[in-house]
Amino acid sequence: MDVRQTDMRKPIEGGAREITIPVGGMTCASCSAAVERAIKKLPGIQVSSVNLATERAVVKYDPAAVRLSEIKGAIKKAGGGDKEGGLRTLGHGGGVGGQAR
Repeated sequence: MDVRQTDMRKPIEGGAREITIPVGGMTCASCSAAVERAIKKLPGIQVSSVNLATERAVVKYDPAAVRLSEIKGAIKKAGGGDKEGGLRTLGHGGGVGGQAR
């Protein structure tokens, strides 16, 4: 999987933020489901939707409860190895790059 450094954060009501994180290299629905489950396990996550076709994760979260770096770390942990600052799949794995808030 490949999480590029694109980081589109926007504040929304109640102090929550919505971010779109590019996640490349997912090869099947199981990959995207694993990433979505990993994100949803974090505290402060209100909505998580991972789209295999568009290779993007849209996450609505409370920045007071969870850091962007933790979200990206959960994606990395769901997938595996980091390569060149981005997430690359190794079979059904990957890792996360990008910058924390």
